Amino acid sequence: MQDITTVAPIPNHGKLDSYQTSMSHVDARETAESYENRKARKRKCRQEEWQQHIQKQKRNCGKAYISRGDKNQPAREMGPPCAGKNAWQKCTSHISSTERDAIFVQYWATGSYESQRDFIVQNVQEVPTGTCTCSKNKKGSRSKCAYVYHMPLNERKVRVCRRFFLNTLGVWQKTVGYTLKKK
Repeated sequence: MQDITTVAPIPNHGKLDSYQTSMSHVDARETAESYENRKARKRKCRQEEWQQHIQKQKRNCGKAYISRGDKNQPAREMGPPCAGKNAWQKCTSHISSTERDAIFVQYWATGSYESQRDFIVQNVQEVPTGTCTCSKNKKGSRSKCAYVYHMPLNERKVRVCRRFFLNTLGVWQKTVGYTLKKK
């Protein structure tokens, strides 16, 4: 035997008919314009979630990251202080290792390229060189200035050598030269 289902009409008490007649009076152009004027909700770009942005933040904070060439770059580390016979300024006697650690952490904790470069500009001075010892026949390719390095310590600046400065911050000489050229 077959199942036969019958559908009984639902009484609408005249409501549907009045709705249909009111819709027939609405201009079709108005509905099309309202549809076009309605803006679609767009996703907001969240740059902080982009992989490129994440790697940049890690690089600026001195943490390990993967470069664009898929190379693992290690985290920044503080180098050894100047020591031995060549340490004529005795930088380690003026600044202890705990103070060096604090300066290193403070420098990389900023996480901002601009503030790190400002730190370098504030603590490195360009001083004109003294007498040039090159002969008159040779064109002098001697540098026009020398750099004097300082470390901030208890609201004052302590003069240190280049190696001590660079190793404390964990940066290269190129970084200092480029920063001072662009200041």
